[in-house]
Amino acid sequence: MSVQEYLDKHMLSRKIEDAVNAAVRAKTSDPVLFIVSFLRVSIYVCRSEIMLHYSLNLQLEKCRLII
Repeated sequence: MSVQEYLDKHMLSRKIEDAVNAAVRAKTSDPVLFIVSFLRVSIYVCRSEIMLHYSLNLQLEKCRLII
């Protein structure tokens, strides 16, 4: 897998760019700390959305079994 394929597969360029842009908009005094925190929050939000989606799918499957 090439570097570009790896970056594309994991959307790394987009995620890093979003974090840097957020740091610039915030005009933070410690942009590296801000970027690290931004990425951590993004991971948490993403995992929460995945768990919610998984939970909703399980509930939907249970409803289908009942019907």
